[in-house]
Amino acid sequence: MSRLAAALPLPYTSRRMPRAIVDVPLSQIAPRRVSRAKVEEFVRLMRAGRVFPPVKLARLPEGSPYRWRVSDGGHRVAAARALGLATIKAKVWLSEEELAALRGDQGPPE
Repeated sequence: MSRLAAALPLPYTSRRMPRAIVDVPLSQIAPRRVSRAKVEEFVRLMRAGRVFPPVKLARLPEGSPYRWRVSDGGHRVAAARALGLATIKAKVWLSEEELAALRGDQGPPE
């Protein structure tokens, strides 16, 4: 387990949490170091119409300057930013409450 994952509260690192595929604003994703050459290749492929699988994001704890960290797809995120896109398709790990809110669930009956 990485130091970052170990430092996060358990709900943020559990692999058993529900997943959803959503459009996430790039402004909410923490930047990470990437290879410029790989980013340029992804930019070229995206411009040519290549469709990629959703990136994988994990929720960061409250108080972080960003809402999400990339667990897979950092070069795709950087390429989307370079292209001036506002959002990117992402598979996100959410709590039950967050997933219900995304789906518009009303919660259990009273």
